[in-house]
Amino acid sequence: MVNDLGCAVNGSGDDRAAAQRVVDEIKQMAERQSPTPTTCRTGTVATACDRGHRGFRDLHVLVNNAGIIRDRVLVNMTEEEWDLVMHVDLNGHFVPTRWAAAYWREQSKAGRKITAAVVNTSSTSGLLGNPGSRTTGPQKLGSRRSP
Repeated sequence: MVNDLGCAVNGSGDDRAAAQRVVDEIKQMAERQSPTPTTCRTGTVATACDRGHRGFRDLHVLVNNAGIIRDRVLVNMTEEEWDLVMHVDLNGHFVPTRWAAAYWREQSKAGRKITAAVVNTSSTSGLLGNPGSRTTGPQKLGSRRSP
C-alpha cells in the first residue's frame, strides 16, 4: 500500500503524482495498488491500513516515512507549527505502528507465526539537528557525532 498525503514541504496541497509514480512502479510487480493520501490521525490511518490489508491479505513490513519540518528558530515558531510537526513526525510513526502491532498480536493469538518488521525513518535534521529546525538532535543531548 502506498500512503502519501502528497503535500508540499510547507504542508500545503495534496499532489498525488509522486505516490502515483510509486504505484505505477509497483504495478509492474503486482496489480493491487492505488495511492492513498492519509493524514496521521488514528481513524484515517486505520482505514488506509484496513484497505491495504484487504488488498494484500497480510502485513509483513511497515515503513514509517512521515515527516515535515518548519525551519524556524524557537522564538519565531508558532504553537500551531510546532503542533503540526509533532503530529506528523511522531503520530506518523506511532499510529501505523500501533495498528500493525495490534494486527500482528491478533494473528499471533490465532496461532500464526509472525515474521514482520517495522522500519522507521528520520531526516538528518532529526538525527543531527539543524540550526533553525524543530529538533535539537542527539548531539545536543550528549551523543557524539562521527567525524
